[in-house]
Amino acid sequence: MGMLIILGQEKSHVRFTAAELEADPAKSPYGMREPRLYACVLYHGAVYQPRPSEFADDDPIGKVETGHFYYNDGTLRRYGLDTRQALVENWNGTKTGYYIFKWQDPEVVGQYNWNQNAYIELRLAEVVLDYAEACIELGGSDLQKGIDALKHGKKPCRFT
Repeated sequence: MGMLIILGQEKSHVRFTAAELEADPAKSPYGMREPRLYACVLYHGAVYQPRPSEFADDDPIGKVETGHFYYNDGTLRRYGLDTRQALVENWNGTKTGYYIFKWQDPEVVGQYNWNQNAYIELRLAEVVLDYAEACIELGGSDLQKGIDALKHGKKPCRFT
């Protein structure tokens, strides 16, 4: 029986079989993107670190698993290992389906050691510019949203 991969947290999200994704990487929302995505974000399917030996059967390569896995008939096979429904360490599963990769030391194995990097919060300017860039690239009705986001960023901040 084939396996259906849900790229997202709900069954209503994008659905492809593993064979379809392998045959046509462009179907993946993470395929053929700008290199900044791969340098800054861990997403479903991104190769990160090998799993501990007790999970090597489920994930021998060390890919981030933020989606859910279903059989073709729609029955749940298992939740991704990095979700809030995972069988292990679900307390630190992602709520969004993504993890910040930027500023992490990939040499530190988080299963056994704490990563001592100080997390640098994203600057609002970076978020606004990324949003504006995405809206402008989409064009159409989203174009004005991107332009408005850039204009909003020009307003000075006031501290009281």
